[in-house]
Amino acid sequence: KNILPEYDFIIVGAGSAGCVLANRLSEFPHWNVLLIEAGGKENYVMDIPLLVTPLQVSEANWKYKLEPSENVCLGMKGRQCLLPRGKVMGGSSTINFMIYTRGNRHDYNLWEKLGNPGWGYEDVLPYFLKLENITIPDLRRDTKYHSTRGELPVSYAPYHTPLADAFLEAGRAMGYRTVDYNGETQVGFSYLQASMKNGTRWSASRAFLHPIKNRKNLHIKKWSLVTNILIERDTKTAYGVEFFSGKRKYVVRARKEVIVSAGAINSPKLLMLSGIGPVEHLSELDIPLLQDLKVGYNLMDHIGLMTITFVLNQSVALRERDVMKDKAFMEYMSYHTGPLTVPGCMDGIAFYDSENPYDTEGDPDIELLLSAGSIASETNAHKILGVREDIYERFYKPIEKFHTWTALPIILRPKSRGRVFLKSRNAFEKPRIYFDFFQESADMDKLLLGVKKVLELGRTQAFQKYGTRLHDIPIPGCEHSEFGSDDYWRCVLRHYAFPIWHLSGTCKMGPASDRDAVVDSRLRVHGIKRLRVIDSSIIPILPAGPLVRVVTCYNNKVQVRIDVLILILKFGILNILIRISVILDFEISKNYDNFNIAEAILKFIPEGTRFFNEEPPDTNKILPEYDFIVVGAGSAGCVVANRLSEVSDWDVLLIEAGDKENYIMDIPNIANLLPFTEANWKYKSVPSSYSCLSMVNRQCRWHRGKVMGGTSSINFMVYTRGNKRSYDQWEEMGNPGWGYKDVLPFFLKHENMNIPDLACNKKYHSTGGELTISYAPYRTPLADAFVNGGKEMGYNIIDYNGEKQNGFSYTQSTTKNGTRCSASRAFLHPIKNRKNFHVKKRSRVTKILIDPVSKVAYGVEFVQYNKKYRVLARKEIILSAGAINSPQILMLSGIGPRKHLTDMNIPVFQDLKVGYNLMEHAGIPSLQFIINQSVTFITNDLIRNRSAFLDYFYYHQGPFSVPGGAEGIAFLDTGNPSNPDGNPEIEIVLLASSVSSEITYHKLLGYTEEFYNAVYKPVEGVPSFTLVAVVLQPKSKGRIMLKSADPYDNPLIYYDLFSNHEDVEKQVLGIKEILKLSKTKAFQKFDAKLHDIPVPACKHLQFGSDDYWRCAARHTSIGLWHHSGTCKMGPYWDPNAVVDPRLRVYGVKGLRVIDASIMPTIADAHSNGPCMMIGEKGADLVKEDWGHGAASH
Repeated sequence: KNILPEYDFIIVGAGSAGCVLANRLSEFPHWNVLLIEAGGKENYVMDIPLLVTPLQVSEANWKYKLEPSENVCLGMKGRQCLLPRGKVMGGSSTINFMIYTRGNRHDYNLWEKLGNPGWGYEDVLPYFLKLENITIPDLRRDTKYHSTRGELPVSYAPYHTPLADAFLEAGRAMGYRTVDYNGETQVGFSYLQASMKNGTRWSASRAFLHPIKNRKNLHIKKWSLVTNILIERDTKTAYGVEFFSGKRKYVVRARKEVIVSAGAINSPKLLMLSGIGPVEHLSELDIPLLQDLKVGYNLMDHIGLMTITFVLNQSVALRERDVMKDKAFMEYMSYHTGPLTVPGCMDGIAFYDSENPYDTEGDPDIELLLSAGSIASETNAHKILGVREDIYERFYKPIEKFHTWTALPIILRPKSRGRVFLKSRNAFEKPRIYFDFFQESADMDKLLLGVKKVLELGRTQAFQKYGTRLHDIPIPGCEHSEFGSDDYWRCVLRHYAFPIWHLSGTCKMGPASDRDAVVDSRLRVHGIKRLRVIDSSIIPILPAGPLVRVVTCYNNKVQVRIDVLILILKFGILNILIRISVILDFEISKNYDNFNIAEAILKFIPEGTRFFNEEPPDTNKILPEYDFIVVGAGSAGCVVANRLSEVSDWDVLLIEAGDKENYIMDIPNIANLLPFTEANWKYKSVPSSYSCLSMVNRQCRWHRGKVMGGTSSINFMVYTRGNKRSYDQWEEMGNPGWGYKDVLPFFLKHENMNIPDLACNKKYHSTGGELTISYAPYRTPLADAFVNGGKEMGYNIIDYNGEKQNGFSYTQSTTKNGTRCSASRAFLHPIKNRKNFHVKKRSRVTKILIDPVSKVAYGVEFVQYNKKYRVLARKEIILSAGAINSPQILMLSGIGPRKHLTDMNIPVFQDLKVGYNLMEHAGIPSLQFIINQSVTFITNDLIRNRSAFLDYFYYHQGPFSVPGGAEGIAFLDTGNPSNPDGNPEIEIVLLASSVSSEITYHKLLGYTEEFYNAVYKPVEGVPSFTLVAVVLQPKSKGRIMLKSADPYDNPLIYYDLFSNHEDVEKQVLGIKEILKLSKTKAFQKFDAKLHDIPVPACKHLQFGSDDYWRCAARHTSIGLWHHSGTCKMGPYWDPNAVVDPRLRVYGVKGLRVIDASIMPTIADAHSNGPCMMIGEKGADLVKEDWGHGAASH
C-alpha cells in the first residue's frame, strides 16, 4: 500500500520469469524491488491439478484470441483460436497444465550459435538445477541433471490411470525406451513430470514469492496495469513506469533498471506503447518513435491437436461426472491423492525424432501428450479450445457417456511465424495477434506425422486390451474427405489444431548484427539503456533440427570447418562445393569464418540423413521376373512406378541409370550448378552451321537428368502445363483421349497446389496430390516489376495453369517449403516400403528382349557395376527413359528405321520412325539488362551473404529458395494482348541473374571463353537481369541416331534450332516484346538498360536491327531441355508414328513408351509437368488394359 517513489528495479509481470527475477534480485537487501502484476492473487482451487479447464474461463486468464483466419482454426468460434495467458500472481504457471519440460540440449546450443554467448546448454543447465527440487526417487540420484536444492518441486502425480501404464507399454512395443526426458536423453516415453508438490500445483508464485513474503525490500502491486515505460528521449534511458491500479495513475522511477517480464504478448505490447517497435506500425498509430526494432515479430508456438478421440469399453479413463463424486473429492481434500491429482488429465508424455525415430540420442521434433480423457469427458474442455457448440453437439456429445482418451501430437520446432500488433494507442485495448501456424506447409506435414503416430499408438496391444477404438464419425467441416486419409487429417488440422499456449519470440534475442533482434544476449533492449526484457518473448528460435551434435570443438573454428567438409563428403555433396570453390576461387577458410554459417550448413546433415532414408533403396535381391519393368526413373517413370505398384498383386521393377539424389540438389537457386555433376548425361548436339554458333565447337548442350527423378532433379523447377490447344491438337491428329478435357484430370490427380489464391479454383487445381506447386518464399523487386510491366503493356495478371494463359505471372514451381520437389521425392519417397516395388540404381538398360517370332517383349538386359543382368516381364516393359534414351534403347533392341539399323548391323524387329520428330523449345538467354540497384543474384555476393545462408539453411527461405533464379513467366499472344484466352506463341522468362552475374552460366550454356570475355566479362559483377524469349510452337525438327551398336556410346543428336526460318522470326518477335517490357515504368524504376556490347560475329550488322537479332539468335540461343517427340504417338495410318494412342509400340507386344518422346507436337510448356501427366495417363491406360479400370476417374 505504501509505494515508494523510486526503486532500484521495477519488474513488470509476476509470471514464470518475473517471480524468479523478483526473488533473486531482492536477495540483495540494499536493492529495493517493485513487482507489478496486472492480475490478482491465486486461490486454493487453482492448485487442484485436475481442475485446469475452469481456470481458463475465469478472470485469471487474459482471454486473448488469434485474429480470424481463412487457413487455420476453422472449426473454432469465429475462426479464432484461443490463447489463454495467466492474469494472476504466478502468471500462466498458475493456470497451465503443470507439465515440466526443459527442452532439448540442441535448442539452447542453437541459441548460442545464433550469436548469443552464454546461452548454450552447458550454460543454462546450472540455472535449471538451481531452481529444481526433484522429488522422484529414481531421478534424484542423477545429480548431473537433477537437483534437490531448489524452490520448484518437480514430481510425478500421486495417481495414474491404467492408461498411463498402457502408454509406456505401447512405447516399448513401438521400439522406444522409458526415459527421463529432463535428463541426458529425451527420446522415449515417460510418466509426466509436473510442477507440483504433495498432489497440489506449485506455481511460480508459490515457489518463488511465498517464501520471501517478509522481505522488506520487495514490494508487490497487484491488479495494476503498466501502460508506459518512461524513457528519456535525448539519452534513450529508461527511468520508470506509469501504471494504473484501480482508476488511479502511478508514476514510479527506477534507479537502476526497468525489467519487462510480461510475456510474449504483453511485453511487446508495452514496448510498442512506449515507442519501441517497428517504425511503420508506430507511425500509423501516432506513437512517437524512440527505437525502431522488430518488436512483435517472430511469434512462435508449439502446435497440437486434441481431436483424435479413442473410445474404450472399460472404465479406465477420467470423466468429470466420475471424479467430482464424493469419494474422489474427499480423497483429494483429505490426502491430496486420487484422480484429482492428475495435472489437467495429462497422464504421460513422449518425445521422438520423426527423422530418426529410434535414435535414442535423437533430437525430438514431435511430442505426444497422453490425456486420460478427451474433449467429450469434461464440460468446459471444448470451450477452452474455442470449439464451436454445434460441432461439440455433433461430434463429442454422442460419446459423452463413454470413457475416452486422446493423445495430442505436438510439433516442437514449427517454422511458421506470427506477429503481435497494437490495436490502438489505448493501453487497455488488447493487441491484435496474427498467427497462421500452417503458413509453412512443413508444419502441417510434421503434425500429420504426429497424427499417424497417435493412430499407431491406439492400435498397440497395450491400448487394445481396454477395447480402444477410434471415434470414427467424420468431424464437421471435413466430411467431404475420405475418413482417415491424409486429406481428411489435413482438413482436421486446419479446423482444430491449436497453439499449445507456449507463446514466445516476440522480443527476439540476438546480436546487433541481427536485424530482427530486440534484445542482446544480456537481455538489454538494443538502443535503450537500463531496460531489459526477461521472459519467453526473448527466445530467438524454436530450432528445426539438430545442428550441433556432430560438432565437438566449439572454440576452434578451423576444426569446425574441417568437420563440415568431412560430413558433407560423407553425404556425397562435396563435389558440388569443390566445383563452386574452383569456379569462384572460393576459399572456405575466408568465407566461412563466421561460425553461424558453418553451423547453418551443418543443418543439412540431419535433413540429408532423412532425405536419403526416404528414397527407395537399391534392391539387393532382384527377382527373376516382374509383372512390369519400368526403364527410367524420370518425371514420367516415377509416376508410372507409383501408380502400377498401387496394385499389390503386381511386382514392379524400376531401373535407373543414375544414382540417388542428394539433398543439395534441392536448393532451388543452385540449379545452374547441377549439370556440372554426375547427375547429368552431358549430351551435346552434333556441330551445326546454323545455330549454337557461339558455343564451344558449335554444339548446344542438351542437359538430361541421370539421377533418381531424372531431369526433374536438376531442372529449374518451372511448372507449366501448356495451352489447352496443344492437347486438343494431339487429339485432332488421331489420338483419342488426349484432348485437354481428357488430360486435365491427370494433371489434377497428382497436384498439391500450395498457392492459396489458386487452390480455391477447384476446376483447374487440386490440393490432394503428391506434387507440391508453390511460389518461391522469396522475391526480388524485379518480380513485381515484371508483372506490373506486363500490365502496362496491356496484358492481364493470370494463373497460367488455369483457364486462360495469355498474360504475366510469378513463377509457379515444383517446390515445397523452399526446396525442390522432384518426381522422385513426390512419387517414390512415399512408397519406399511397398513390398511389391523394387528399384535398381546405377543400372543401364542395354537391350529389350524380344521374341523374334511372336514379336513379344519379354524382358530387359541391364548392367550394374559391370555385371550383366537379365530380368523378365510377365506383362509389359515400359520405356520412360526420355526423348534421347528411349529411342536409343528401342533402336539398340531392333526397333527403328530399317536402313539406319542395318547400317549399325542391328537385326530389325520392327521398322518404325524411331528418333525422328525431335523437338525442342529455343530460347535466347543473352538479353540482359543493367540496372542501378543491387537487387539481383550475383554469385560472389550471394555466396558471401551471411544472411542468405542463414535464411535458407535455417528456414528454407531467402534468395536461395528462388528456383534457378526464375521469378516470372509470361505467355504472349502478341496479336491479342488483352485477350486472356489468346493462343500464346511466345514465352518470356524473367531471371534475376544473368550470364555475367552468375559466372557458371556461360559454361552451363556452352559459350566459348572468347565469346564470354568479349561480351560479358566487361560487366561481371554489375547488377543485371535477363529476359529470355522462348518460341513455344517451333517448326524446326531434328533426329536422334545411334553412333554405334555399343549402348555406351552417346547417341548422335541432330538438331538445328532454326532449321525452319519461321522460328527465327518468332524469336525476333519475342525479343521485340522483351525490349518493350524493359522500357515500361516498372522496369525503368531500376533504370534498366539493355547490355549493348554486340555479339562479335554480328558486329557488321546494326545493333538492334532485325538482322542483328536474327544473327544473335543463331549464335546465342539454346534449347531449354524440353526434348520431345522422338517416339511419336499417332494413329496407325500415320507413317511417322512409333506408338499408338495407348502408347503401345506398333508391331511389338508387351512394350510401351511413356515419356516426353511420345508427344506428336511439342507442348507449349516446360516439359516436366506434361511428362508427369503422360506418366499418370499412361499408367491409367496400362491398368485399364490389364483389368484394373480407369483408376484415376
